[in-house]
Amino acid sequence: MHVRRFPRFGSTRDALLANIDALYIATMQDSHPEYALRAFAVGKPVLCEKPAAVNARALQRMIDAARESKLLFMEAMKPPFYPLYRRLREHLQSDPIGEIGLVRAGCSMANVPLDHPSFSLEAGGGALLDIGIYEAFLAVDWLGEALDVQTIGRRAARAWTCSRA
Repeated sequence: MHVRRFPRFGSTRDALLANIDALYIATMQDSHPEYALRAFAVGKPVLCEKPAAVNARALQRMIDAARESKLLFMEAMKPPFYPLYRRLREHLQSDPIGEIGLVRAGCSMANVPLDHPSFSLEAGGGALLDIGIYEAFLAVDWLGEALDVQTIGRRAARAWTCSRA
C-alpha cells in the first residue's frame, strides 16, 4: 500500500500561512474574522464558510482588510455555482411565475446535540446563520429584497420569536 506523506507545515498558524497560497476557513463562525484578518495581513486570499461573520462590524473589518490588501475575500455560498441553480434563475428571469406574496421556508439541524457549539449563541451558532441562510439567499436572489423578515426558533424548552421590518 502506498502512503503519501505530506510536508510538515509547522505548529503555528503563522507557519501554516507562510506555506499556503490561500486560506479556506471552516471553523465556528465567531472565529472567522480572526483567521481572515491574519491571512490578509500576510497576503493570502480567503474563502470563508458562511456566515463570514456574526455581526456587521466584524464583516466590515474583513471586507476593509481584503480591499486594502487587494485580496479575494469570498463567502462560500455554493448555490450560485450549481448548474441547476443557474438554469432555474435564468428560467425565472425569462418566464416569471407572477407576483410573490409570501415565501415560507424551513430548516432544521437534526441529530446535533444541544450542547454542540453550533447551538452556542455566543459563537454565532444556530440554524438561521448556518443552513437557514440558503433559504434566505434563494428568496432574495430570485425574488428581490425582502419587505419583511420573520423568524421563529426553539432552544431547549422555550421558543423565541423575532421580527424586523
